[in-house]
Amino acid sequence: MVKTEFSIKDLENLSGVKAHTIRIWEKRYNLLSPDRSDTNIRKYNIEGLKKLLNVTQLYNQGHKISKIASLSDPEIFNLTKEHNTSSQDIYAINQFKTAMLSFNYELFNNTFNELEQTYSFSETFGKIFIPLLIDIGILWQTGTIDPVHERYISELIRQKLTLKITQSLSTFKKKNDLTIALFLPLNEIHEISLLFVQYLLINAGFHTLYLGSNIPLENLSHITNHHDNIFFITYLTTEPSSVEEYLEDFDKKMCKEQPINLWCLGPKSTEINTKNIKPNIKVITDIEEFNNQIKQLTNA
Repeated sequence: MVKTEFSIKDLENLSGVKAHTIRIWEKRYNLLSPDRSDTNIRKYNIEGLKKLLNVTQLYNQGHKISKIASLSDPEIFNLTKEHNTSSQDIYAINQFKTAMLSFNYELFNNTFNELEQTYSFSETFGKIFIPLLIDIGILWQTGTIDPVHERYISELIRQKLTLKITQSLSTFKKKNDLTIALFLPLNEIHEISLLFVQYLLINAGFHTLYLGSNIPLENLSHITNHHDNIFFITYLTTEPSSVEEYLEDFDKKMCKEQPINLWCLGPKSTEINTKNIKPNIKVITDIEEFNNQIKQLTNA
């Protein structure tokens, strides 16, 4: 059963406002009107959550809570929209969270279209989607949202990425002879960031082979049999359990005849001790560094 009621702790996790502060706002300003369980535990519906997200944005912009609380719900929403231009990133992230919790594709799409009036797709992904996905991962781990919420918003983002990749490929112009193969390790299923890496590479003029998720290392050797000038990129979110052992395995299975370059991105790559790795392994900490690296490849 999908969660439709939220605890005050859930609201704290989603809005960033401490539960103690939410209680004060309720008592002093009648800001929210939660239902109560038989044991007098607060229960909030999706409308209460949406209101709190809007109130939080206005409060963080310097509006006094007493002034915000005196407004009607439509007035709060309209004021939030008026301030969209000055805090578009926060507004968009809150809108996407609301779209996720209410399974509202129209809200997701309208918010995305608004962002396209200001940002390139790369900027939207970096400024909005990456922070959003990090937040959602935390919300899922804390039980604030259900797995179906996370899957819903992730699939919508994936669809936008796939469309952008298809559009880029339709006008693709190869700028060098290098081929870059992108893959995720065995049991790794978090694919969105790797798709974004492919998008950046295509737009930089690199020929890519997108292999996707859950790829055993031994299968990569088939690629090297068909391409001489090739290297690999992977994005490590939750797998492998031991990254350094994985890199040793890569060296044994892929570098028997000659070193093959592997770039490692993602949260798990931070576990790599760069002093222990071989020259053919590169650890890239963030998208900005990745963009700098592909610029160097382009100019090489």
